[in-house]
Amino acid sequence: MAGTKRIRLNTWSPSQPPTPIGDCRLKRESMFELPADIGRISAIATWSPKSSDPSISVGTEAGAVILVTNTGSSTVLETTGPAVLCLMMKHASWSNPHVPDIVSGDCEGRVTVFSMNQVFSRSILSAPISAIAPNSNPNSANSLVVGDLNGVVTACHAQETLWRTQIRPHVSSAMIPSTSTLLNDPMITAVCSSQFPDKHGVLTSYVLAATGTSQISILARGTPMCTGSFIQPSTASGSQVMAGDESGRLFVLDNFELIPYISVPHPITRILAIPLSAFSDKPGPDVIIVHTLELGFWPVARTGLEDDASAPVGALHIYSLNALDSPEPSVVALPNIMYVDEPTVISQSTSTPSRDPVSKK
Repeated sequence: MAGTKRIRLNTWSPSQPPTPIGDCRLKRESMFELPADIGRISAIATWSPKSSDPSISVGTEAGAVILVTNTGSSTVLETTGPAVLCLMMKHASWSNPHVPDIVSGDCEGRVTVFSMNQVFSRSILSAPISAIAPNSNPNSANSLVVGDLNGVVTACHAQETLWRTQIRPHVSSAMIPSTSTLLNDPMITAVCSSQFPDKHGVLTSYVLAATGTSQISILARGTPMCTGSFIQPSTASGSQVMAGDESGRLFVLDNFELIPYISVPHPITRILAIPLSAFSDKPGPDVIIVHTLELGFWPVARTGLEDDASAPVGALHIYSLNALDSPEPSVVALPNIMYVDEPTVISQSTSTPSRDPVSKK
C-alpha cells in the first residue's frame, strides 16, 4: 500500500534503544497488608484520577473483594463466594459520580457491582467471566462490556442486558501471528470499547474482543463488521487501542490496522493505563501497566529478576509510552509502585501483521 500510515504512538526503531525517563531502579517497595484468610489473589484493578490518590481493588480465589487505598488501608467488600476472575474500577451505577464502582466477574458467570462499599447489583450473564471493560457508547452511559470463557461478548448495564454476541472464528478480525500453540480456544481473553470515526467521519463506538485463537474481533452495536466496511487509511484516527500477547509483544490498533510497537520480556496478561500525574509531579503521557501478576502474589512491587533467588514469582511492570514528540518509547519508574524493565524494540524483521489486513470488495 502506498503512503503507509504511521501510528501516533512511536513506531519501532531497531537501531536505537529506548531512552529511560528518570531512574529505572526500584524506588520503594509498596507493602499493603491485606486481611488474613482471603485466599490467593486472582484479579486486580486500579483507579487513579488526576485529582486524587489512586486506589486498588483485589479479588481472590475464595471470592473476597477488597478495596485498598494509596495509604494502605483496606476495606473488605465481599468475604467469600465464587472465585473472582476479573475486576474493573469504573462508574457502573449512578450512586456517586466522584467515587468509582467496583465490578467483579466470577467463575459462576456472575457480574457484581459494588457501589459505596456495598453490593449494588448482581446478575448471572453467562459462562465464567474472563474480561470486563467500560462501554464507550455515549448512548449507554455507565454500561459494561463483558467477555466469557465460551466466547460470548455481552454489553450490559448493572441491571440490564443490552446485547449479546457469540464470537465466531475468522469473522471481521485482525490476526496476531501466534507464537503459542496453547491459544486455540474461543474464550474471550480481553475486551475493549473505543470510539473511532466511521467511513463517513462520524465518531462511532466499537467493541474489540480478543480471543484465545489470536483474533481481535471488531463489533459495531454487537454485530461483527463486514469485510470492506473499514474506513480509508488516509482518514485520521483520534483513538488508538493497545493489545498484548503471551510472548510479550505490544501492538497498536490504529485506523483498524494492527501495528507492532514494542516487546517486553514478560507474558502480557493485562494492560492498564494510569495518568503519570497520579504518582508524580512530572509531566508526561499516561503510564501503561503491563500486568503479569501471578496468583498468590502480593505486594506488586519487586525487582522480579530471574537470577535473584529471593525474587517473587510475579510482578507488575510499568512502561511509559510517549505519545507524541519523543522519537522512542520510554520507561519510567514510579515511586510507591514497582521496578520496571527496559522494553525491547520489535525488529522490522519480526513477523508482523499485514499493513493492509482488510481486502476491499
